[in-house]
Amino acid sequence: MNQRSNIYDMWLSHIERLGAKRILKLAKTSGLNEDLGDYLYHSTSKEMESFLIKYFGDKQSTYMLADLLVNAHKSVPEAISETLWKKGIHYISYYDPDYPEKLRHIPDPPFQLYYFGSLPDKNTACVAVVGSRTPSIYGKEQARRFSVSLASSGVQIISGLARGIDGIAGMGCLDAGGMSFAVLGGGVDVCYPPENRDLYDALKTHGGVISEYNPGLMPQNRFFPPRNRIISGFSDAVLVVEAKERSGSLITVDRALEQGRDVFAIPGRNGDRTSSGCNNLIRQGAGIAIEPEDILQTLPGYSQFTAEETGQLRFSGADPGMKNSSTDAVKDKANENPRSSEADMNTDNSSSDDKKSRRNQTSPGRKIQELRVARAKAAGESRYNKNMELIYSPAYENPRPESLNLEERNVLPRIDREILSVLDRSTPYDLEIIATALSDRMKKQIDSAELIREITYLILKGFVQEVRIGYYVRS
Repeated sequence: MNQRSNIYDMWLSHIERLGAKRILKLAKTSGLNEDLGDYLYHSTSKEMESFLIKYFGDKQSTYMLADLLVNAHKSVPEAISETLWKKGIHYISYYDPDYPEKLRHIPDPPFQLYYFGSLPDKNTACVAVVGSRTPSIYGKEQARRFSVSLASSGVQIISGLARGIDGIAGMGCLDAGGMSFAVLGGGVDVCYPPENRDLYDALKTHGGVISEYNPGLMPQNRFFPPRNRIISGFSDAVLVVEAKERSGSLITVDRALEQGRDVFAIPGRNGDRTSSGCNNLIRQGAGIAIEPEDILQTLPGYSQFTAEETGQLRFSGADPGMKNSSTDAVKDKANENPRSSEADMNTDNSSSDDKKSRRNQTSPGRKIQELRVARAKAAGESRYNKNMELIYSPAYENPRPESLNLEERNVLPRIDREILSVLDRSTPYDLEIIATALSDRMKKQIDSAELIREITYLILKGFVQEVRIGYYVRS
C-alpha cells in the first residue's frame, strides 16, 4: 500500500459517523478497495452522490453520507498524518499489507487501528485474559499466576486495560518479561482507567496500546462491546479468570465463539457469585483451566515442551492436530456424542506382553505431571496436581534457611519485613489473613496485587514457601 493511499485512509477514518462497516462495504462493492479514500477526497459533491446511490440505493442514506464527506473535505489528509506522527501514534488500515491477518478474517473487522508501541506478533501465540473489574483475592491471584506462566512460556497477553483482572494480567505479563497488549474503548491517547497509568505507559515499550477509535475520543459505554471483538480477534484463546453471571467479560466470550477461538475458564467455588459466570461457561463446555499447561498445549506452534537454559519452558513445533475444540464444545454441548461406543466396550484381547509394554509407557497424564514439575523447578515454585496434592517444592532441592539473615532482613522493604513477621513457620495463612494482619500493623489498606507481588518475591528469595495454592508459611 502506497503512502498516498494511506493518508486518504486516515482521512476516511477521521470522518465521524461514517464507520468501518460502510467504508469496507463501499471499498469492496465498488472495487476501489485501497483507492476509495483517494477517489472520494477528489470527487465533487455530484460525483459522490451518484457514486453513493449506485452502491447504497437508499437516497436518505446517500444524502447523509454525502454531507459527511463534503464537510470532511475541510480536513487536510497530510495534516492528519502530521498530527499522528507528532504524537507518536502509529496508524494501519485494512488494506495495509501489515494489517493483522487474524483481524482481517473476523466477521466485523475494524477498518483502522491506532496504536502506541507495536501490534501483536503474528507468529507468536496470543491469549486474551479477561474477567471481573472487582475480583476477589482468589481471582487476583489466579490472574497473576496464569499471566506470569503464559508470558514465561513466550505467549503474548492481551486484555482491555480495565480495572481488576485485565490490569493484573497485563502487569503480571510484564513482570515475567513478556509482551502485553491492551485494546481500549476510547482514543489510544486516552488512558482509562487513570489508575492503570503505569501499566499504560509500560505497554508502549513492552507491547502495545491499541484502539480503533480516533485519538482524543473519550471512552464511552457503547464503545466497549465492539472493542471486545478486537481483543478476542487478536487471540488464539480467551481465558476468563473470574466473572459474574452477567459480566461484560462474557461479551468477549460471545465474540470469541463467533470467531472460532477457544474459550477457557478458571473454576470457582460453587455458589460464589464472582465465579458463577466461569462455572456456567464450564458447564456449557468451555475448557477448564486448572494449570497454564491446559491452555498452552492447545496453542498453535506450541505442541512440545522444551527446556531452555534461561529456566523458562516454551513450546516448539506446530502441530495443528493439537488444537482444542472447546469452542465447538460450547456451541454443540447439547449434541455431543457418547464418550464410548460398543467397540470401546469390547474385551481387550492383547497379549500380556503388550499390556506390560503399555504399562511401561509414560501415560499422557504422567507426562503432563512431569512437565509441571519441570516448570516448577525452572521457576523455583511449588506445584500441585489436580487434587491439590503437592508434587514438587523448592524445598526438595534446597534446604530451608533456618533463620533470616539479619543483614538480608535489614535491606528488605518494610512491607516484606512485616509479611515475614506475620507468617508462621508451621501454620499456613491465606492472603486474606495476611492482608488483614498487615493492614493492622502498617495502619493502611494493603493492595492485594502488591501483596501477591511481594510474596512472590519472598518465595523466589527463599524466605517464604507456598504449601498449597494461596497458603503460605515462613521458610
